[in-house]
Amino acid sequence: MKRKASNLNAKVKRTKVTFESPMVEVWVDGIPARIVRELKRCDTALCCLAWLTHKDLLKALRELDSVRVVVTKDKMLKRYTKVYKTLPTQDKDKVAVRALGSSRKGCSMMHNKFCIGMRKGVPLFVLTGSFNWSASATRALENVVCLRDPGVVEFYKNEHAVVWKASNKFY
Repeated sequence: MKRKASNLNAKVKRTKVTFESPMVEVWVDGIPARIVRELKRCDTALCCLAWLTHKDLLKALRELDSVRVVVTKDKMLKRYTKVYKTLPTQDKDKVAVRALGSSRKGCSMMHNKFCIGMRKGVPLFVLTGSFNWSASATRALENVVCLRDPGVVEFYKNEHAVVWKASNKFY
């Protein structure tokens, strides 16, 4: 019988859970809600995420005009294909979610965790950090950094384009 993992966040007593400046925010608590807040400012998201299974984050992506997400090719993808098909595609894309790498032992994995938020074609921010966009990640000690520096955001946008091109449709 599998034992449910304990929530490490409940064991850590922090005095501060965010850092904020005009160009950088750091989050270590309440991460899904903070990601949703940022996504509400956008109409497009370009993401490379090891996994994408968190229901609130999937809902937030579904509310955008267009999405391009690359995830790790994993046996779990079959369970989420129906949900991924509800995400809005970009331009002439036939799918919003593609896969790259493999989570199988001994294989190379697409383990990036970043998401660029855009409005009317203008990149606003990039979210990156240890946080996997999965329900189980909320029980782990994780972090997300929100970067608003245009040069950094553009760098990640270019990285997304390269990874998207290398990825494959899986449904």
